[in-house]
Formats: sequence, C-alpha cells, structure tokens
Amino acid sequence: MRFLRLDFGDDLYSLDLHPLVSVVSGLSKHHQRQLFDSARRFAVGSTVGVRGLIEHAGLLVELDGHAKDRLEEVTTESDVVVYVDGADSASRLVGLEAEIDQWERQAAIDAVIVEEVRADLDPSLRAKVLGLRREIDPMGVGEAEMPDASTQQVRYAAARRAFETVMATDRTVSQVDSTISDLLARWEEYQSKHSEHDEHLATLQKDVERARASVAQAKARMDQAVLDAKPVLLSGAEEALLEELSELDNSANKGWRRKGLTEEEEAEKQALLDKVGVNS
Repeated sequence: MRFLRLDFGDDLYSLDLHPLVSVVSGLSKHHQRQLFDSARRFAVGSTVGVRGLIEHAGLLVELDGHAKDRLEEVTTESDVVVYVDGADSASRLVGLEAEIDQWERQAAIDAVIVEEVRADLDPSLRAKVLGLRREIDPMGVGEAEMPDASTQQVRYAAARRAFETVMATDRTVSQVDSTISDLLARWEEYQSKHSEHDEHLATLQKDVERARASVAQAKARMDQAVLDAKPVLLSGAEEALLEELSELDNSANKGWRRKGLTEEEEAEKQALLDKVGVNS
C-alpha cells in the first residue's frame, strides 16, 4: 500500500506524497497532526476519517473520509512512530501530543475490550461454586475458618477427619469369629466346586434355554389353534343381506320377472359365504 495524496478536510489544501520517500515541510500544527493520524490509521488498516489517494493491491483508491472498510494485509501490531526532523519546539510538541493522543485512544479501546470481557462474565458463578461446595460438604470448615466456626461445625470437621483417617487405613483383620470363618470356608468351597463344573453348568443352561424356546413355540401354536377353532359368525345385518340375496337368486327358478343376481350382488353374496367358510 502506498500513500500518494492527503486531502485536508478543513480546506482545499492537499499534500502530494512520493510513493517511496517524501520530505514534508511548512505544514501547520493542525496539518501535521492530520498527517500523523492518517499514517497511524493506515498502519492498522483503517481508513476512517482519511481523505486522499492511495495505491492498494495494484489499484488506485480514492478515499472520502467516510469509508469504514479495513484494508487487508497492511495491518501491524507494532507501534507506529512518526519522526519530526529539523522542526522547532512547537513542531516537536505537536508530535508528542500526537503520540499522547494515540496512546489515549489505545487505552480507550483496551478499556472497551475489558468492559466487554466483564460483561460476558456471569456474576453468579461465584455463588454457584459456593452452592456446589455446600452440596458436596454442607458443613465443610477449613483450618483457617476453625476459630470462627460453630460447635456443630467443629464436631462435623472432627468426625470428617476421623472418617478420612479410617478410610485411608489398610483394612486388616486380626481376629475372626468362628461363625464367620465357617461361612468363609463354605463360600470358598462353593466357589471351587462351581469352577470345577463350569462346563457342565453351561450345558445345563443351554438345555434350559432350548426347553424354554420349545415351550414358547408350543404356546404360540396353541394360541393359534384356539383362534382357528373359533367359528366365524355373521352379524344380524349380514345374515339378513345374505338371506335377501339368496331369495333373489332362487327367484330365477320360479318364473319371476327378475332373472337372478347382478354381478355386484353375486360378488357380495360370495364374499359373505367366504367369510364364514362355506360354499352355499
């Protein structure tokens, strides 16, 4: 990116800059500050408030001071320092004031970031942590809090320390009751016999599973046979309809005007007969 021209916003004065090296003199304090601010903004990729002409990515870009888009691939995290060589004390003062303004703006930006971080923090987290600690150890008392603890809290802390001491002690048995030793011996004998007959027990278990499967199949066949044994009956309306259709079918042999059933009536009659599993 090259800074080619700076347009000062308060008048029609412009400053043309060389693409490589520029020596500027005769600027007022106000114009010097605008030049310093523009150089610093370009260094961080910002074009806000800058008017002029730049060359960026091989293109000439005219800035009107209102663009808010950031320039890519030109930002830097290093501090931008503008040196004023051969200037009088007033010019040096302008440079120092520009430096102060830069750091003040950076401090304001950092303050905004800090406030955003604080806003994202949940103020109730500390209370939640304290609540969780109370759920885990409702009477927990630290060594530092012991002088101000209540009698109940002191007793609880002592009982807790005794419990932790007992839990940390290796479990050993010096004397065993005869009844308990007999039960332990019988249990060990049972475990030994069980391990010796693991193969036989596995075979018996498979036989039991096959027997259960056979019983389930037999029950399913019996249930189906019970369903098949139940006769299928027609409802009163279906019986009346079947009887009516049969009368119409028999009228063909008695010389009546109507001769038999239509195809639809014949199909309906046959469907009723098929429902009960008979032919006529």
